[in-house]
Amino acid sequence: MNVVIDTNVVMDALTDRKPFADASTEAIALAGDKGCNVAITANTVTDLYFYSGGISQTAYRPKPRCCDLSGL
Repeated sequence: MNVVIDTNVVMDALTDRKPFADASTEAIALAGDKGCNVAITANTVTDLYFYSGGISQTAYRPKPRCCDLSGL
């Protein structure tokens, strides 16, 4: 069986967020113990990196528009 673990479940388990940490940790462990193929998405990896401080949130800003489209 293939199991994809949601980003929030991973974050709950890694950061010990209450009240979900115990259930999240148990769900991940149970899937592994049952011999499931456990996966996370690529977005989960980048989200964890961002929220862990890998990217400064003050440095993350939307890119300015290259041109003003209101004149079209």
